[in-house]
Amino acid sequence: MTGATTLFTAVEGGDRDRVAALLESGADPNLRNDRSVPVITAAAAAGHAAVVELLLSRGAAVDLATDDDDTALMYAVTLGQAEIVKILLAHGADPSHRNSWGRSVLDWAENPTNSTEIVVILQAAGAHK
Repeated sequence: MTGATTLFTAVEGGDRDRVAALLESGADPNLRNDRSVPVITAAAAAGHAAVVELLLSRGAAVDLATDDDDTALMYAVTLGQAEIVKILLAHGADPSHRNSWGRSVLDWAENPTNSTEIVVILQAAGAHK
């Protein structure tokens, strides 16, 4: 298992202690997998708030994007992860970011599976389309 695979496995599994140990051993908090997904995005998509907080505290770039310019905030919004949305915004995530397809964070939030809570959180943070 490569270092990248090990870190992503720990992140996606929500193993905060293992992630902390890997970061202490020199793992890059801005690492990307073979699909160019940043580790912060993987943590947000998996719904692991404690791991997201840890990565941010260890230098992960909050708005580091995929090749399509999708951010961790976009994934957290799409998946209805209100706690992670709040964490990312508190660390400076851009609530009005647009990806390479022109879709804004609010566009990602306004889907039938999401509660209005996330839209309200984003609007309070200054999000616009």
